[in-house]
Amino acid sequence: MNRSSIVKGLFLLLLLQATADASEKRESTLYNADSQHLWNRLHAALFVRPAADGKVYGYDRLDPMLWIRTTYLVSGPSHTDAVELLDQFIDQRGEQLIDDPLKRALLQNQLWSVFDWVVFRHRSNWSITQYHNAERTLRTKLAAVIRRLALTPREIRSLPNNYSTALKAIPNGHDAEHPEQHFLPPGLFDEAGPWACLNDNRGDSLTPFHDRQASRSTFLVFLKLPAGRDATIKFLNQNLSGRATQVYEKESNTWTLNRDLPQFPAGTQVALVRQMMLVDSKANIVGTNLTERVELRVYRDVPADPVDPHISGVLGEQDFYMFNLSRRSLLEGKAGLHPPKPGDIEVTFPEELKAGTDSPEAPNVASERVLDTFDEKPRLISCHTCHSLPGIHSVKSIVGGQRTMRPSYSLSENKPKWEKNGSLGRKRSSYEWGLLQGLLEGRSPKPH
Repeated sequence: MNRSSIVKGLFLLLLLQATADASEKRESTLYNADSQHLWNRLHAALFVRPAADGKVYGYDRLDPMLWIRTTYLVSGPSHTDAVELLDQFIDQRGEQLIDDPLKRALLQNQLWSVFDWVVFRHRSNWSITQYHNAERTLRTKLAAVIRRLALTPREIRSLPNNYSTALKAIPNGHDAEHPEQHFLPPGLFDEAGPWACLNDNRGDSLTPFHDRQASRSTFLVFLKLPAGRDATIKFLNQNLSGRATQVYEKESNTWTLNRDLPQFPAGTQVALVRQMMLVDSKANIVGTNLTERVELRVYRDVPADPVDPHISGVLGEQDFYMFNLSRRSLLEGKAGLHPPKPGDIEVTFPEELKAGTDSPEAPNVASERVLDTFDEKPRLISCHTCHSLPGIHSVKSIVGGQRTMRPSYSLSENKPKWEKNGSLGRKRSSYEWGLLQGLLEGRSPKPH
């Protein structure tokens, strides 16, 4: 290769890098039109991740692209950049740059999600000594900024109810003739409405898997039978309260589905609602009316006899729907809740798919389709993975699913506000919150 070719190659490399940098800067304008605004740079450092192919991911993703084996933010330039930006925020009183309560709430919740990841990672078997100092430094500085961004209880109560706003722009109700059309159900939070908010009478979470994935959110599970509220509550009281949902098989020494568990009828709907938690100015955890995700399932057919519990059910039995929060859309004055579109992808890093560790700064990216097509109708593959069994056996809150199998549950109907309080109470008793609360109140955390 001659000198001219080398120079030309270096020029093209620099040009591509400059183009990628410019693209990232143009995208990092979530909190201010200026991409170099401190809030935007902090957001980009923690949430926006460049991949080895030059693409940038995570800009408006609901959760940070950080998993248990991730070394991003705890090593290399990513850690240095994050710490420097957090120091700038603290030293320059970055919280005074923007006084919009909604923006402050969104940024605080984002920082809180990173804090919980750092703590969870530090306590896991994947954390090794060489990262411990970086983890401690990061969580201490994150806690300081979380405290600076805290809203008063009154400001938090004034935050928008984006679910109510979304109902004005999105079809209300399932259209059986057009199951591809996304919808949001009205009356979901109405205590006298057609939906029953489920409650485990023992105080356990109905969504432990989701709780672990997003520990700074509340989760509510709703059930609605076609005949309405009375029929739904009757079904709960007569068929699910204290009834065995799994049975013990002596021969295999395992718990399996109770095939005699009464089924709900076709047309039944189940909803999972995730809403944002915040830390207020008094260092308390509080719930909000900001809905971050809605997952809906409509049962078009419920077989009388369930399939083998070790085999997935038939794709055509359920219609799946999902709405995710777009922070940009919400900050533009809209509801911010959007369904995935055909062709959308859910980005995952290799570590989430197999053992190993992603590169600290520029990991390869593996992409999994969120939407697929079955009988020319879109299906949410990510939902079907966990909820593929027929009818009641696909409702993990009822039959156990992700949590330790136990022979029976005691389910009843509860007011959404009380069920939300239960989520907040469980979060208040968590190790992550205890550590954050100590940092917020200026107490030195115990060595771990």
